[in-house]
Amino acid sequence: MRCNIQIFKKYIFYIILILSITVINSFVFKKVYASNYDVENIIINENFNKDFKKEDVFDKAFIFAFNKLILTLLTSEDKEKIINTNIYTIKRLIDSFNINNERFVNDNYTANFTVSFNKKNTLNFLEKKIYFRQYQKKLVCY
Repeated sequence: MRCNIQIFKKYIFYIILILSITVINSFVFKKVYASNYDVENIIINENFNKDFKKEDVFDKAFIFAFNKLILTLLTSEDKEKIINTNIYTIKRLIDSFNINNERFVNDNYTANFTVSFNKKNTLNFLEKKIYFRQYQKKLVCY
């Protein structure tokens, strides 16, 4: 009887040990895969007059953010293939955007934008426009 209790205590000890190691590993060695490319600090200034349209300001911010993203992702020879992308294509790549510090001062509109591009859609777009796979390193596991 005493032997069975000691064996049971050992099993409980090992089960608790394995569970605690598993939980610690899941917290410490967690892999993070970003699903967005965030482009921050896009500052747009526009004159505020009777022809002012906020959508035009958004379009300027989106184009500027897209060009900034392209500058960081591609080489100079590939940028020329992408740089003249129309606004409707760019809007399809955008996941969300934020407007920070929006101000109307002295007939001047100023806003600070943060634009989030969907990573999967952006990479698919770049693969279609250029041979983008050559820049990505692949891991082959057997």
